[in-house]
Amino acid sequence: MKTLAEALESGDPSAAVTALADRGGTLAEALREIAHATAPRLAIDDPPVPAHVHPYQALGAAAGLVSLMKRDALFPVAQAAWYLALSPRRGAHREHEARIVGEEIHLSKSLLAEIRAGNAAVATRLFNGLLGRRERVLLGDLFFQGAAEDTVSSGHKLSVAVLGWVLARQVGWSQAPALTLWPVVHYVASPPKDAGAYTIARRALGKAMVDLEAAGRNEGHVRGELAGLRDALRSGRPEAAAEAAVAALKSGAGGDAMLDEVSRHLAMAAMGKVGDAAWHALAFTHAARFVLGYSRSGHRLLPAIEAAVLAAAIPAEDPRLPEAAPVEDRGAALNEIGLAVEMGDVQEALGLLRGVLVGGDAADVVATLARDASKEDAHATGGHSLVFAHAALQEFRHSTSPDRWLALAALVSWLASLDHHREVVERLGAFA
Repeated sequence: MKTLAEALESGDPSAAVTALADRGGTLAEALREIAHATAPRLAIDDPPVPAHVHPYQALGAAAGLVSLMKRDALFPVAQAAWYLALSPRRGAHREHEARIVGEEIHLSKSLLAEIRAGNAAVATRLFNGLLGRRERVLLGDLFFQGAAEDTVSSGHKLSVAVLGWVLARQVGWSQAPALTLWPVVHYVASPPKDAGAYTIARRALGKAMVDLEAAGRNEGHVRGELAGLRDALRSGRPEAAAEAAVAALKSGAGGDAMLDEVSRHLAMAAMGKVGDAAWHALAFTHAARFVLGYSRSGHRLLPAIEAAVLAAAIPAEDPRLPEAAPVEDRGAALNEIGLAVEMGDVQEALGLLRGVLVGGDAADVVATLARDASKEDAHATGGHSLVFAHAALQEFRHSTSPDRWLALAALVSWLASLDHHREVVERLGAFA
């Protein structure tokens, strides 16, 4: 019988899930084995398109979902393993071992410059030169800044960067982090580049003469200016959204409050007929929130403004939402949400969702929806079942808006719209 690593290297998804179910140990150890078996063989650079990194992005989302789940936490890891086993592979290499060493300030400036220039090989070596065997906030700060400045493919690179960081935390910073993060760093630093949203955000900041360092200390929810941001997001004008976001900052609003408005807009948009654009922007929005909490520098606010720029390009209308269904048995209602999703009955699922959110701890709702999303075959959704679920669930958890539940409503609506493929969990069922 093949080990998990052998099954992944041979491209045998069924054997990979079998080995995963049989291996024992912790899920963190399983994530490490999957990451280290697939990272050096992932064909992400020929050509450097988002689809080539989707399987690894899904692994990062799986790492984030595991901590939210009360049972069946193996599901998202198995989904990512199956997807990675099917992904295009290149010959093994040792590029993750190459590094450039030197004075830290010089390496830091050079890293950002090479990411901006699209010199992936050099950027990866500089990144490795700054990488130690513990999490380094300075390095993450620089890396996220470089990723956020490039919003190609609806801000895909910042989402990939943050989920890679989540994966590295789960795997452990003492466990070959250069190998774990190699596909992520290489992808973020690769062309093509699109600084459109970043340019709009910088222009708005310059026009208003905002001190980012001072604004970074804001923690308020300034109702008037946030209402202005809400209107600007609906205007369909990215420049107006950037100016409204900057005005909110200038009046004392915090970055989290701005992101609450952006998240609300995108959740409503995701329930409309806009394809996956709203979901990609929501994934960027959650990544911007992660950066806001991770970094202490002033430029951590830039991704929040960019999130508003991206969101304004996506139309949103007030969705048709049912009243909360009466809930007598909370556990039964949570199971019925899953059944309604499987039947494609969006209104039934949303009514039950509102009902279970009326009282009780929402952690069980989050865990249930994480499980429901992890039942969907990641390879059939391009990894989106894991990535979108992670973004929506984390936005719900970290937002303080009374409308934060809309992120869950958007996830339920999206899951209910799928043609359900359950090959992976059916395979796991043989081990139940």
